[in-house]
Amino acid sequence: MANNNEDKLNTLKPYEDGFFASYPTGFTKFFRTFIPYQIIRFMVINLKMIGMIRKSHK
Repeated sequence: MANNNEDKLNTLKPYEDGFFASYPTGFTKFFRTFIPYQIIRFMVINLKMIGMIRKSHK
């Protein structure tokens, strides 16, 4: 039995918009749902924003 991704790929014609869409790997899906990683990324992004704001207020 073919999975959903294979069914979608079989119905797409070359050079349509959906033809070039990529599907996330298991590794990517893991990091998208791994809460500790998301918290760390959130803190890093916030620290970068704080640094940019500090530079603009000098």
